[in-house]
Amino acid sequence: MIGLQVKANIASREGARLFPQRNRRSSWLILLAGLMFSAPAFAQDGGTQPLFVLGVGARALGLGSAMVAIPTDATALYWNPGGLDLIQRKNITLFYTPLVEGTKYHFVGYAHPTLNYGTFGVGWMHWDTGEIIQADEIGEKLSGNNTWGQDRFVIAGSKTLSFGLTAGASIKIDRQATSLVTDPTTSAAFDLGLIYRPELGEGMLENLSMGLAIENVVMTPLSLGATEESFPRALRAGLAKPISMGSRGDVVNLTLSYEQRAQAESRMQFGTEYVYQDQAMLRVGYNGAALSYGAGVFYQNLQIDYAIGKYSNDDVTDVFGMQHRVSMTLHFGRTKDQMEDFAQERERARIANQISNQRRLEQQTEFDELMAKGRTYFQQQNYFQARVNFAQASNIFPNNEDALVWKSRAEKKMEEEEARKQEEIAQAEAAKAARADSMFVAQQLDKGKRYFDAEQYRSAIDAWEAGLVRIPNNTELQNWVEKTKTLIENRVAEMRRRAQVFEQQGNNLEAIQAYNRLVTEAELSAAERNAINAKIAELDRKMTIDQHFNQGVKYYVDRRYAEAIESFKRAKEAQPNNKTIDDYIWDAESRKDAREEPFLNEEIRTKYVEALRLNKGGKSEEALKILMEIQRQQRYNKRILELIDLIRDKLRK
Repeated sequence: MIGLQVKANIASREGARLFPQRNRRSSWLILLAGLMFSAPAFAQDGGTQPLFVLGVGARALGLGSAMVAIPTDATALYWNPGGLDLIQRKNITLFYTPLVEGTKYHFVGYAHPTLNYGTFGVGWMHWDTGEIIQADEIGEKLSGNNTWGQDRFVIAGSKTLSFGLTAGASIKIDRQATSLVTDPTTSAAFDLGLIYRPELGEGMLENLSMGLAIENVVMTPLSLGATEESFPRALRAGLAKPISMGSRGDVVNLTLSYEQRAQAESRMQFGTEYVYQDQAMLRVGYNGAALSYGAGVFYQNLQIDYAIGKYSNDDVTDVFGMQHRVSMTLHFGRTKDQMEDFAQERERARIANQISNQRRLEQQTEFDELMAKGRTYFQQQNYFQARVNFAQASNIFPNNEDALVWKSRAEKKMEEEEARKQEEIAQAEAAKAARADSMFVAQQLDKGKRYFDAEQYRSAIDAWEAGLVRIPNNTELQNWVEKTKTLIENRVAEMRRRAQVFEQQGNNLEAIQAYNRLVTEAELSAAERNAINAKIAELDRKMTIDQHFNQGVKYYVDRRYAEAIESFKRAKEAQPNNKTIDDYIWDAESRKDAREEPFLNEEIRTKYVEALRLNKGGKSEEALKILMEIQRQQRYNKRILELIDLIRDKLRK
């Protein structure tokens, strides 16, 4: 603006001297541009209206510049920085409009939404006149040409607050340069903006949006040569209301805006936009001085807009005449809803993976302890206890060769000891009775061992005691019975002790798990079982929300869906609006009641086959998205659920 801010009398005198008749047309147009913005300011000895008052974006011109309450792309950097966080996807906007005599005016902006930190944006606005030819009073061209230009760099941020309010701010850096002055000048300014979208229910006011923006709340002046200028504050306030039209998804957007700039007349602006199936747009607007028209198309992620209109109908100030504007906006990346879904899925995977790793660590630790104890007992020739520990270790990792070898060694040692004893007994008994009794005893012994290896100790004792009916003095059976009873007592006592330790430490979750294991694995009397179940219920009431939730996740990973649902529902009692808990309950109920059933329709079957193909081709995330969609339509289909779980396990790895 400095260099264009010339009073009328100076302009007429100096213009006649410096510009010949053949070059005056372009020169006077530029001087008139300066007068348009500077005249109101000089009239009251105030600031200068900035060149960028024309705004940015073809859509904005088509809507009469009534854009303060309807942010959709990076042009919100100019119209209202408070609306940036209402933009759903990353986008880049390119804007260009040709003005008089080769004057260029364009804008590039980028908006970057985030899930937790609001939305950030950067932009660049540029205006230059090209070369201005100098001439003397008789029209002879002088050496050298003059140039003039201005740039504006914008950095902005916006965040959605509570109660439908979104706030934002921007910092603007303006830079002017001209060939008449050696050093360019810069200034800084600060803008504020708000968008308010109240929850007014259905009806005429549904989805109403209100916007407010203040330009140049704080700024430093521009000083180019001996001239200094500052831009006045400006206020924009407005409304926007979308109206749905029919079942095709067509929308009519109505916008209204009031603009007041210091040292200038206020403007009432309004615009109307008809959106056909999110693919084509028609617009008409009034900027307070002149009508404007526009249109746009949206294909895939690219939107192209065009508008035609005038800034003013005043023959003196409207030196730019009819303006043609073109904008292109590229939308890309995930929407905010997609980002939130992705974050939740990633959190689920992290929790499941953490629990899985913890389980593996616990199993490995228990396995190592059992193997170490078994070797110690083996060295002490306590082969029975060694075999017990090795059998328990092999139950944790059934295919572990080391555990199976040590178990076989201990059993072989026990068999060797028992063989010697049985040989002495056999010699003392009658041959026939001894063979029959020995055969029965061997059967019961083997039967008891199978029960024993399966940790069904009561059934093992019953089998061995049946053998003792035939040979009451069979020491092997007696030893198995005696030691197994001792093992049961010790195991029950150890399980009870661990549960009590967890309970004393206040670790209710581990205590409940220990008591549940005691009820499941130990063969207790009815009175003992009832007492432990009462204790579990008491501890369950003391559990925190996180403990209920973690317990539910652990049950879910173990495919104990009924118990998982119960734990999640208890956590939900304290947090009824927790969407993660709702999702887990929904998934657990679906899998608990899963069943074999045909697809409801051909569309579901086709999408299922497509998901199989995508997963096989390595596009697991796309396959999972399709499966989640059809599972909403056929919730309990076992084939769909099994493929979902298979792909989730694959992605977690």
